[in-house]
Amino acid sequence: MDVIVLLAVGISFFTDVTRRKIYNWVTLSAMSLGLTLHFIDNGMSGLKTSFGGLLTGLGILFIPFLLNGISAGDVKLLAAIGALKGAEFVLQTALFAAIFGGIYIFIYLLQKGKLGETTKRLWQVLKLVAITGGKQRYGWLPPIREGMTTVVPYGTAIFAGTVLTLLVR
Repeated sequence: MDVIVLLAVGISFFTDVTRRKIYNWVTLSAMSLGLTLHFIDNGMSGLKTSFGGLLTGLGILFIPFLLNGISAGDVKLLAAIGALKGAEFVLQTALFAAIFGGIYIFIYLLQKGKLGETTKRLWQVLKLVAITGGKQRYGWLPPIREGMTTVVPYGTAIFAGTVLTLLVR
């Protein structure tokens, strides 16, 4: 399974950096392989493990996806990792990816001169959530000025998190 995981995250890393896209043929194939191979190896127990990992991977990035903070390809890639390696592995991968991603985004924003602006907007959103108890919908968010949005390929963080998880295990 390690080779399949590395292949899936490696291809996704490359396409995310070069084309800003993680392809369904990679993620869905990896999910299918994970479910199938776990079933072949351990029957229903293996299928349950694989499906649990898939759902865990989906669940970790689902809210950031709903908030437009991450793309569907990133969500599906983490779900594929879960299907291949299970819930515990994908949780550890997501933790390492979050750490790497946070460092990467911090350096990127600093380099582009957008750290202050992004921090101010994040603070406004957090205050809004605190004031409304999270019940306020999108209509009240501070406006995003032209050119203010910054998108970084999170596939890089998922790749790094996966490789680090494989190394520490």
